[in-house]
This record gives sequence, structure tokens and C-alpha cells, in this order.
Amino acid sequence: MIAETLAEVAVRRPREAVECLAALVEADREGWGILGWDEQARAILAAAMGSGDVAAREVGTALIHRLGTLGRLGFRELLRL
Repeated sequence: MIAETLAEVAVRRPREAVECLAALVEADREGWGILGWDEQARAILAAAMGSGDVAAREVGTALIHRLGTLGRLGFRELLRL
């Protein structure tokens, strides 16, 4: 439910949404949380990477790389936005 709300917020506030998503990923010590959030995470990251906000893009890039280290490679195409 949090990820769904963040995906909605990301349209208007991409930096804040991607920062919150990054915090959720880091807080998930077992690595299972993101499994159910793929669609929402993709929407949040796409909003951040497609925004004109440099900080949002930086956080988004770092998060995509972090997800890659966790084996979640499906987000890397968002680096091209």
C-alpha cells in the first residue's frame, strides 16, 4: 500500500517519492519487500529518471544500481530515460 501511494505521489514529487522508495529498500533486511512492488517501483523510478530534477535523477540512478546489486536487474533500462 505504501508503494502504491508513492507511485501516485511520484507524478508530482518524484524526488521525495524515490527517496522514500530508496529508504524502504534499505530497510528491507530480508530482501522480500520489493518483490511485490515491481510495478510501483518502476513507476516511481521512471518518474524520477524522467524528471528535470537532478537530485531525483541522482537518487533514482543510485537506487537502480542498488537494486541491481540485489539481483533486481529489470530496472536498468530506466537509466536511459
